[in-house]
Amino acid sequence: MKLTLKTAFGCVLVIIGLLVIASSKQIVFPGLERVVGIETIVGKDNVVYQSDGSYYFTNPAAMVHWIDSVKMIGLVVCSIGIWTLIRFKKSRKNSI
Repeated sequence: MKLTLKTAFGCVLVIIGLLVIASSKQIVFPGLERVVGIETIVGKDNVVYQSDGSYYFTNPAAMVHWIDSVKMIGLVVCSIGIWTLIRFKKSRKNSI
């Protein structure tokens, strides 16, 4: 199989999607936690602030929801990469 722009693009999408799936917890915590705020992720009532400025959060369902949402985005990106590779392979087979 020749490495063309389309195959390279498909492979890059698959790799990016797999990396997003594998590191979804690190993307959400501390990544999205710093970008959108912990109150947005787990709900304002579920964040308990300590006197030293630290905090902890008490809504595991919301944390799982956000992590799963990031995993789904990775799965979509990976699926688009696989679809691109399959589609390109079919179009090459039909043109020969």
